[in-house]
Parts: sequence; C-alpha cells; structure tokens
Amino acid sequence: MLKAAIYARYSSSLQRPTSIEDQITLCSSAAPRCGCEVAEEHVYTDVEISGATSQRPGYQTLMQAAKAKQFDAIIVEGQDRIWRDQAEMHAALRRLRFWDVRVYSIETGADLTGKMGNIVATVMGLRDETFLDALREKTHRGQMGQVMRGYSGGARAFGYRSEPIHDPARKDAYGQLVIVGYRRVVHSEEAAVVKRIFKMYVAGHSPKVIARQLNDEGVPPPRWRDGAPLRGWTPTTIHGCPKKAIGILNNPLYIGRVIWNRSQKLRNPDTGKRITRRRPETEWVHTDVPDLRIVSDELWNQVQVRRKVQRRYHRPQGGRPARYLFTGLLVCKVCGSHYVAKTRNYYGCASNINRGASICPNTRLVRRDVLEERILRAVEERVFSPEAVAYLTRQANAALQRLVRQRATTDGRRQGLETNLAQARAELGNVTAAIRQGIITPTTKAMLEDAEARVARLETSLADLPDLPTKAVAVIPSVIAAHLKDLRGMVVRDTERARAILRDLLGEITLQPDDKGLVAVLQGNVRGILGLPFYNRGAGRGI
Repeated sequence: MLKAAIYARYSSSLQRPTSIEDQITLCSSAAPRCGCEVAEEHVYTDVEISGATSQRPGYQTLMQAAKAKQFDAIIVEGQDRIWRDQAEMHAALRRLRFWDVRVYSIETGADLTGKMGNIVATVMGLRDETFLDALREKTHRGQMGQVMRGYSGGARAFGYRSEPIHDPARKDAYGQLVIVGYRRVVHSEEAAVVKRIFKMYVAGHSPKVIARQLNDEGVPPPRWRDGAPLRGWTPTTIHGCPKKAIGILNNPLYIGRVIWNRSQKLRNPDTGKRITRRRPETEWVHTDVPDLRIVSDELWNQVQVRRKVQRRYHRPQGGRPARYLFTGLLVCKVCGSHYVAKTRNYYGCASNINRGASICPNTRLVRRDVLEERILRAVEERVFSPEAVAYLTRQANAALQRLVRQRATTDGRRQGLETNLAQARAELGNVTAAIRQGIITPTTKAMLEDAEARVARLETSLADLPDLPTKAVAVIPSVIAAHLKDLRGMVVRDTERARAILRDLLGEITLQPDDKGLVAVLQGNVRGILGLPFYNRGAGRGI
C-alpha cells in the first residue's frame, strides 16, 4: 500500500476548530479505498488561513516533505481544502507529478495527478476560484445594502456600541427573533471622551499630551475589551491619517456622516498578505446619520483648521528614511516597545514618551553617540575576535567544499537530463510532423501526449537543479576580518546598509534598566550573549 499524508485546512475563525479533526477522520477512513495507509507523522494542517494563498506553514511543510519523498500520496477532503487558486494548483500538480506523489480528493474520488484527474482538477479549480470571486461580490453588495438601510457596515468605532435589529415576523430554530443587522448607538461614556479629545486639541494640546493624560487617568482606549491587555492610548490613535479618515480627529462619523467603501482589501500574490488600497472617491457611499452626532460642526471645523496648519510642518506621509544607526533595533525590556530618537542626541522608550509612565515606567534615556560607540566597539572586539573569525572561516570553507562536491554530482545528472531532453524533443517533433501530414490515430495522439509530458518533466527537472560553484576559493581570515571591521566606515558612508548588517548579525538589542543605568543585551548570530552596561553620566539625563 502507498504511504500517505493528510492535509486539512479551514479558513475562517467563524468555522468550528473541530473541522480539522473531522477532515482528518474522513481522510483516514477513506485511505484504504485509495490503496493508501496514512502515516501519523505526516498530518499537515492550517488553521484560519485562506486556500487562495500558498503562504501557509502547513502547506509549505507538506510540499517540502513531498519533494523529499517522505510519502507517496496526499489525501484531502476536497480540492478546495488544499488549493483555491488555479495558478498555484497547476504549478503544484506539475511538481507533484515529477516527484511521483499522488493527490487523492475524497470529494470527487479522483487522483488529481492523473490524466482524468487533471481535467477534474481544472474544472473544480475554476469552480472554487469563481466561488470566491462571487462570494466577495455578494458580501460587498450585502454590506452596501446594510449601510443604505442605516445599519452598521463595518467595525464599531470608538464612541459607539452595536445593537442588534430583529425581524419581528421571523424566528430561528430556537424560537428567537432573527437578527437582520446591527445599528450603531452612541456610547455615552466613550462619547464624552471623544468630545474631550476634540476640545483639548482645539485648546492647543498635542496628540502626545492628550494620550499621556488619558493613560494617566486610566481611560480605556479604542479596541479595548474586558480581559484583553491594556496597551493604552497613542498619539497615532488620536491624529491618525486624514486621507484615510483614520484616527479620532478624522472620523466624520462624529458629526453624523457615514462614508463607506473608502478602501478595499487585496491579497498580494507574492506574499499572500492582505493589504488595504484606497478606492476612488467616486465609489464612496455617503449617508447622513444625525442621531450619531457627537461633536458640533463648529468644534469639528476648528479641529480641521488646526490639523491643516499642523500638517504643513510635519514630514510627508511615508516618512523619510531612518537617520540613526540603531533606529528600529533597540527594544525596551520593560514593555517590549522600541527605543526611538526622543531628541537629536537621546534614545528613549516609545511607550513612555508617547503614552506615559502609566503604560511604561522606564524613563531611562541613552545618549545616541555613547550607545553607538560602545556597541560597535563590543561588536569589533568580541563578535569579530580572532577566535570568532577563525570559526567563521572554517565554517565558510567547509560549506564551499560541500557545494563543490555536490556540483560534481549535479553536473552528471544535468548532462543526462540534457541528453534525454534532446531525444524527447526530437520524438515530439517527429510525432508533430506525422500529425501535420494527416496521420491522426489514437496511437499518434497517445504518442503526442507522452512526448509532451516527457519534455515538460525534463525541462522542470533541469530548472530545479541548483546553480553551484565549479571550484572552491579558500576564504582567508584577514579578508573576513577586514570586511567586517569596515562596519565603522560604512556607518558614515551608508547608514542604511550598516543598519541592515547589524540587524542580520544581532537581531534586536534589548535595553534593560538597572540601578546604575541600562544594560544592552546583544543576541543573534553570534556565540553567546553580550551584556554591555551603560552608567549614568549626569543626573536625570539618561545614561
């Protein structure tokens, strides 16, 4: 019997987690009918991930195991469990045929890697992809209808709560009135906070000052729920982005105006991640809801005038490149936030600076020049010590030798594949010529399919061969040392590149306060952990 793996998946948090168990049970019981025996160590799952993307941990592990020939077949409940994108499906099936791994779908009873199964896979793949497109359109159309009826068409904004709308003429299976939608209702306590923020901003307070004051008073921030960790207000929560109408000061709902359909979610085909893209203003849906007004037009206009003045002095959206060497690399040990440039000369904890001591009590600052000098010196003296460079040299030379030995084996296989490919192409040309001359029989059709399949398989095999070096050039320790120690010069010439090298080498650098100052802990692709103490140089001015 064939050794088989099982793949199971569900895509939404609204589905039952037991769906995975049900799929595995179904595939296990159907395995004997496929001539397979399931290997318990080869059960792969993905939870709450769409099948329209290949960027799924369980799926990627499954394909790697298939390439390593750890099993002979894959069993799935249905084709849509493993693929909902036709391009990925056909590419994966080509690889699996070459690896001689079958794919059995319990739903259709077909081997998707076979000739007839390929036709079934194509038809079902078109169905699944069309289903997703139609579902997106229906969902969008349904949301638009809800908005036009005055119901909520999205997430709950701060200052409001949701109330269900029942249909008095319909009941569900449990005798309860059917919910036909949700409407927003002003939340009195949160609405008071919204008014206060608007008034404080008009009075001249910055979003940072407002956020810190709200945090000091323990005012619950947006998206806070009972039992969830309270991270506090941030300046961004308040000032947001005017163009996207994100942020307390930019939300037109507070003056009784709903603007829906401003953006859409699109999936990046390379990364599988969903991104938000702004729609043209001609597609926006405007609805007046005077019952939801929280602030007056006068107060709203005063805020927008000040916002417009402030934006003249702010850097453009997207920001400029980070100016300092360790920007984005320093992490506060107390709260996990990044250390950022508080002033031109000092780094400080972002949570303490922006949200206040009630969120993070770490008030320690560190001089930028002192931190850069001491960490770079520690990297040079300890990370790039003669012992470390010698170790790196041995490892690099051993790796190069292994690649050269692999190249000898690969070259022999490449030569054999190229010879077989030339023969297959010649056979394909002969069969094609015979068909052009009118010799069309079941035999010539079968010969054509076989020749085309051989050519495709051999071309894929050649493309999958790694490009390895032909010979190994010994790595000299002095060259490594010189290259790595050039980091100081690179800091002056190209800060971005130097920062990227430090990120790859060290990862994030944790700054932990102690009785004397801060301790920087460097940990990454180095041997051991370096503890670098920085002690106070002046009262109250950092470390």
